[in-house]
Amino acid sequence: MKKDVYLTVPNILTAIRLGIAVYIFYTVFVWKEDDLKLWQLTIAVVATIAFATDFLDGLIAKTWESQRSRIGATWDPIADKMAVIAFVAYVYAAGVFDPYIEICLLFVGLIVLREISISLLRWYVGHDRIPVVEGGRIKTAVQMAALLLFGFLPILPAWGIYVAVAVLGYATYLTVKSGWGYFRPFVLDT
Repeated sequence: MKKDVYLTVPNILTAIRLGIAVYIFYTVFVWKEDDLKLWQLTIAVVATIAFATDFLDGLIAKTWESQRSRIGATWDPIADKMAVIAFVAYVYAAGVFDPYIEICLLFVGLIVLREISISLLRWYVGHDRIPVVEGGRIKTAVQMAALLLFGFLPILPAWGIYVAVAVLGYATYLTVKSGWGYFRPFVLDT
């Protein structure tokens, strides 16, 4: 892994994902209710691009040694968490959880709590001492799939909400399971 390289393709893709997360947070506060369907579809497309950058930056960094960097190893998981949390904020603000608000808020609350606690654990213990646990990448992919289903609800059939809630529930299960994988060594060693 390179030490001081900032301008690599994966780092550029990570920066794009961070920028998209900021854009999504921004739109949560400025959207107009009369443009709701257009706003939902726009954010869903933008989020699709953000989630594609996550896949691409990982693929490129794993394939080419010259594209790996410490800054990428640090910022990639932060960008993932920011994108997921931003998209959760959008989905909540857009009201697409409404029919199942209680269960969706429980799922989302667990996801956000896990994402923040893992970031704090990495910060406290040191990023190099906290490797990615098995299933972490799958967890992120399922989270993103669930959130995209909610994002595309305006153009999905009516039963799409059931699929979205089920996938969000599965994403929550994977999130809690992988979160335990990070904390287990610290809990069991004490």
